[in-house]
Amino acid sequence: MMKNDKAQGQNLVEKNSPASDREVQEVLKSVDRGLAYRILAGYDRLVVYIIAVGFSCFQLYTAAFGLLPVQIQRSVHLTFAFVLIFLLFPMRRNSLSKRIRWYGYLFSGLAALVGLYMSLNYTRLMEAGGDYLTVDYIFAGRWNLAYA
Repeated sequence: MMKNDKAQGQNLVEKNSPASDREVQEVLKSVDRGLAYRILAGYDRLVVYIIAVGFSCFQLYTAAFGLLPVQIQRSVHLTFAFVLIFLLFPMRRNSLSKRIRWYGYLFSGLAALVGLYMSLNYTRLMEAGGDYLTVDYIFAGRWNLAYA
């Protein structure tokens, strides 16, 4: 009886031979959508690399010295994160090409613009006391309030 169990276990190991890394990645991508990111090459890879290194340096600087107001630190953090998300993750499920499409750059640029707006206009926004400009509502995504 013991030899039979051992033989069945050996057959099971042979049938379930280790999968290649590519097969494992394909299974994981089908299960977890978050793993379906682009693996970039060339100019696109360099752009994402520079942004990611800048993001890391910003995080280390603010963790070590913490000289920025919390609102600016949060807006810069979200700006870096959204820019990287729009560059690394495709908008279509089946598009895992090694190149970033023009609309990926467009949306990452818009995300950077919104984050920079908050950072550059921090003092005026904090001192406005609820008396915001139309452009503030537009950048906040509240177009209905801007023209009311």
